[in-house]
Amino acid sequence: MDVMAKRKRPPPPPRRVRDPERFAARVIALREALDWTRYRLAKESGVSQTQMIMLERGHVSPRWPTVCRLADALGCSTEDLC
Repeated sequence: MDVMAKRKRPPPPPRRVRDPERFAARVIALREALDWTRYRLAKESGVSQTQMIMLERGHVSPRWPTVCRLADALGCSTEDLC
């Protein structure tokens, strides 16, 4: 089964997240709820550890494919992150 077929997604919003700090807070909250380290989330999502640090600090605004990978790894919808 195709990974994208597992979960229905709405059409993507703008190419980047509008509020990187809010995104960072949501990622951290969901990651901590799973009792995962940044390393574990990076490994599960395929996002580099360096990028995870930058995302969680709100220094960068992730592109849509990164949002989708993180949502899949965290077991949530993209709306939960954005």
